[in-house]
Parts: sequence; C-alpha cells; structure tokens
Amino acid sequence: MRILPPKDRNCESISMRFIFLTIIVVCLSGCIQPEKRPGKQFRTASEYNNYIIERQKWVAKYISSFYDVLNSDIDSAATMLTVGLVEIEKITGEIRQMPPFNGDTAFRQAAINSFGFYKRLFEVEYPAIIGLHNKNDDYGIAEEQEEAKILNRIIKDEDKFDKQLHNRQKDFAENNNMLLTKP
Repeated sequence: MRILPPKDRNCESISMRFIFLTIIVVCLSGCIQPEKRPGKQFRTASEYNNYIIERQKWVAKYISSFYDVLNSDIDSAATMLTVGLVEIEKITGEIRQMPPFNGDTAFRQAAINSFGFYKRLFEVEYPAIIGLHNKNDDYGIAEEQEEAKILNRIIKDEDKFDKQLHNRQKDFAENNNMLLTKP
C-alpha cells in the first residue's frame, strides 16, 4: 500500500501558474512568422520592413504580458524573463542574418540595436524590478521610488532606440519608394 502526501494547495497554484504562463508564451510565439533562411533575399522592401516590425511587435506584446503577470505573480514573471530572453536572442540572430536590402544595412542595424536594448531590459532592469517586488510585505516607498527610477531610465532609453529605429525605417522607406502607414 502506498501512502500519498496530503494535497498541497500551493502546489496546485504553482501548477496553474505554470500552465497559464505556458499558454501565454505559446500564443505569443505563434505571432512570429517562420524564420527566413540566412542569406535569403527579400522580394520587396515591404517584406523586409514587415519582417523586422513583426518581431518588434511580438516583443512589445510580450513585455506588456510581462507587466500584467508581474502585478499578479512574481514567480511567473521571473520565468517569463527567462523565456523572453531566449526569444529576443533568437529574434536578434534572425535579424543579424538578414542580408542588406539594395545595399542598405542601416535599418537592420537600428533593429539590432533596438533588440539589444530589449535584451538588456530582460537581463538587468526587469530582474531589478522583480527583486523590488520580491520583498513581499517590505515593498514600500523606497522600493517604489527605486522602481520609478528604473522605469524612467527605461522610458528614456526606449525613446532613444525607438526614434533611431523609426528614423532608419523612414529612410529605408524613402530609399525604396515605400509608403509607411501607421497601424
């Protein structure tokens, strides 16, 4: 006869969190188009542009999901950082492998720089924010002020990288007679 331990509600909660997080990651991963083979030429400037922008949109959605989870489940947020970092490194590699389009590499390089910024968020800033929230009942005014400093730094840096990417995208569009539309 086998003796089973009593049912642990905390274990069930952790399992549900893991399932929820897995569903989010799978759903968001489905938003990325299949990766192109290294060296493959893009047929149009629009296709080249969209390849980069679709990946940027995926990261933006993932970051938004991270913040939603951060406010409800610190452990799942930490797991999301690990998964997100792997995906960002994969995306950055895909973009690095993109060939120049009509000799132009500036837009691709701006995208690589932008994803480098996102990587830094997942390696440095977001873990610091999780650390502040992980203090359980000790999250007070000092932690709130420190988080505000981190968020202000993120916003400042993000504005810089977004502007750089937008300007290179605009130049790319002009050089390739492509009309940019706002989503």
